Amino acid sequence: QTCADALVKELVSKGHKNIAGLFLYDNYQGCNKFQGFVRAILKYNATFDDRYIKWMISDELNDTEQLKHKIWQFLKTIPACTAVVCCNIMFYESLTKTLSERNKNIPNDFSVVCFDYSKSNWETAGITCSVTPGEKIGKLCAKTLMKMIADQNYKEKKYTYILPPYIYYGNTVRSIL
Repeated sequence: QTCADALVKELVSKGHKNIAGLFLYDNYQGCNKFQGFVRAILKYNATFDDRYIKWMISDELNDTEQLKHKIWQFLKTIPACTAVVCCNIMFYESLTKTLSERNKNIPNDFSVVCFDYSKSNWETAGITCSVTPGEKIGKLCAKTLMKMIADQNYKEKKYTYILPPYIYYGNTVRSIL
């Protein structure tokens, strides 16, 4: 929810109102990201229109050529769109290739933001995104497992953590104000 709020706020603050979203509907993360996206769209008075949402299943991400085709077909149906929110790095990479192959530019033709950018090159890539803190998650998991091993009553305790998001503001969002 917090990631979606920050990413949509960045787009809206630069004048974007017609924002598309690429989401997965076969996992809880995709659905949660969509819910956060909708809340943020409404909160920041952008336009919510179901036609601006492309739902896919995880298996569709494996065929990159077909994925690029589906993304382009989707974008062609929403000509007023100026920005796209990608629910993961796979959508982002496919969108980037799709636009590049059609001589479209990020951010001049479409501003783009991404949830869960999981590669370590987010700064050099310049993508405005939430960064997946892989190393931090790994360390936290290891410490938690050690605590659970030492705790005979581990089943009675809640070993759940929610990490605050880290948003990197790159150069993939242009102002249209």
